[in-house]
Amino acid sequence: MRRLLLTGWCGTEHGAMAAHTTPLMERYAHRHGANFGCANLQHREVPASWVKVPLLIGGLENYDEVCWIDADVVIARSDVSIFDAVAPDAWQSMVEHK
Repeated sequence: MRRLLLTGWCGTEHGAMAAHTTPLMERYAHRHGANFGCANLQHREVPASWVKVPLLIGGLENYDEVCWIDADVVIARSDVSIFDAVAPDAWQSMVEHK
């Protein structure tokens, strides 16, 4: 199964956070057999949340599973795969770890 983990940020404040979190996310993705992608979501005409949509669609054209994690998230337990928390027949899902 081909998996992709995506993240993104908008603005300098979140970009500074992403400088710390994206290397952790990339290692996490590779540990769980996924490719990794990140993007600056800054756009003049649409909100950052809408810039995610074509990135997710593009990911789904090439991968079986695509996971989005915002750049301000810190992964504390790299041994647990977020991909494994999703039901095999789910077309969309939300995973919450505490």
